[in-house]
Amino acid sequence: MAIPIFNKRANSSADEYWKLKSLKGEGGKTKEQELEEIEKLLEKGIGGKLRDDLENRASQLRSEVMSEFEVDRRMRDVMDDILDATSKFAPNLEPRTDEIYPYDAKQGPIHEAYFRAITEILFGKADDHIEFDDAIISSKGIEIKNKQSDEIESLKVLNRVTMLMQESAKKKLGIFNQFDEAWSNLVQQDFAYRAFEMIVKSREGMNLSEIQDLCHRVDQEYQELVRDIYDEKLEKELEGMLSDVIWQNRLIERSNDGLYRATEFGKWMWELCKDDHHVKIEREPRGRSSLDKLKALGGFGRSDRDKKSGKVGGKWKL
Repeated sequence: MAIPIFNKRANSSADEYWKLKSLKGEGGKTKEQELEEIEKLLEKGIGGKLRDDLENRASQLRSEVMSEFEVDRRMRDVMDDILDATSKFAPNLEPRTDEIYPYDAKQGPIHEAYFRAITEILFGKADDHIEFDDAIISSKGIEIKNKQSDEIESLKVLNRVTMLMQESAKKKLGIFNQFDEAWSNLVQQDFAYRAFEMIVKSREGMNLSEIQDLCHRVDQEYQELVRDIYDEKLEKELEGMLSDVIWQNRLIERSNDGLYRATEFGKWMWELCKDDHHVKIEREPRGRSSLDKLKALGGFGRSDRDKKSGKVGGKWKL
């Protein structure tokens, strides 16, 4: 169900976002540093007319820095409002015209300022549109790239891009979302995590042999210890990642010619989760021996007690 106020709310919050950005400017840190240096000199007892001048300057800077703190507080609030609106992303649209779903004339378009704001918040770089595999969302509306798509296929695209927008905002807000859930599942893969990292970085896609060869090089010592089962288990985990039963949203897909590629969901998940310290996967300490890693190999020699407790075995850990 569309949110009647979405278009207007997105525009209003985005306008406030860019207004606050202009107030913040680029000199905030410089002012704080200048105030800190002045206060150090005053604490040391420097006197004379210089002290009078420094005290006046310090008073001015404190006022300006306090104003910047208020701007920062308001900026956090407006960012949360943009994300909250996006977590319910449901723009008001007209029926499809050619390849574009234009915005509802009664609600008006979603302005470029919103797209620049939400892309900067999500990905750290402002852009005037958001490009998906099958669609582009901009101030013009939602454009379906494949002009030959029928109505059913177009609605599927709308559902997919809406889900990606909503879940991305939930991720940034720190509330339950499908990206973190998929990431949690991925990190439990003893072999496929490293493979997925390679697949998602490959534009052309990779076949199984290429994936195995790269995994051998990256984890050579460990691979040598489990040589007889390494390739088999890697292939098995990759096969499991193609299951709709196990994965609510697949991270990879395999073409008819055997090439593995990251899905759009997988690429967005990687971009949003890879640097998040709350869910980031850390390599085991370098001091840990390959024999220790072998003993901890998930699915091989894991005790019943570990299985019951939910302990994750293998080379990667949360």
